[in-house]
Amino acid sequence: MSMSRNPRKIQIIKYLANDSISSSQMILNYSNANLDFGNAKFIDINDDQNKYTSITIPVIGDKYSLLSNVTLVFDSNTIVVKVVDNYGAKASKTIT
Repeated sequence: MSMSRNPRKIQIIKYLANDSISSSQMILNYSNANLDFGNAKFIDINDDQNKYTSITIPVIGDKYSLLSNVTLVFDSNTIVVKVVDNYGAKASKTIT
């Protein structure tokens, strides 16, 4: 695993992720979530046979925690092979 540093590849993956989400190719748990593509993180994943690229996009807004995000994993043909959406709602009161 390694962090992707290729600006062109990052732009392509951002575009593919945005296109996949906005064109309803996948349904997220919270369709009105505000995704922060500007702070997305990328990882290249290689195993013996396959290469993947993962993008994790923060979800922002008053009702979401800092841990809220959507992760998409693309195979080498830029096909989404895995989607994980993690929406941690903000606590309504402080736990002591």
